[in-house]
Amino acid sequence: MKRFLGWIGVVGVLLLAACGPEAVVERPAAEMNLALADLPEGFRQKGQDLSLADILQQINLSESDKGAVKDGSMRTFTATLGLSATAGIRSTEVVAVVLRFDSEGAAQSGASDIATGFGDAMRTIRVTPEVLGTTPLPAPASLGVFSRVQLPEQGAQVYLAVFHKKNVLGLVLVSGPQGEVEGLAVRLAQALEKKIPLPATP
Repeated sequence: MKRFLGWIGVVGVLLLAACGPEAVVERPAAEMNLALADLPEGFRQKGQDLSLADILQQINLSESDKGAVKDGSMRTFTATLGLSATAGIRSTEVVAVVLRFDSEGAAQSGASDIATGFGDAMRTIRVTPEVLGTTPLPAPASLGVFSRVQLPEQGAQVYLAVFHKKNVLGLVLVSGPQGEVEGLAVRLAQALEKKIPLPATP
């Protein structure tokens, strides 16, 4: 029996060696995030990119997930693209975030944290996010959430798309006039996914 158990250990070591370390994306987060050229004409960037410390203060992550973030980029863009049919909000705002974690598991956990935190934050102002289903993102990107919040008194809608691709988390938050920004949210989530490369294979 001892000899049998010894062979099991040898086989296990060989399997781990064959699998090797997890391949991760190493590209800087700022290079993967949306830039002004990725948005429709009429947008401008508000302020400068935030530091990683500032990003982590604004993003809802558990302490363990925050410790797994290696790099981050957060940009805000704004434009006046049209008039709300209800004469409410007139501007459209886009927040794009890229977080590079040390592993795919941490990125997946971070996406779950953000989706949960967004729902909790919206419920504090007595609105409930409506889950819209799957945004068409190609594998291996995995959608965390795509949801919409209706703000009828302001004539506005808010869309949140969160996904992870390997060890990178992508987030797009779009707010604007009711009925005018869903397509923009989908297109920007797809554009952000395309900017995140697959890790190099050994």
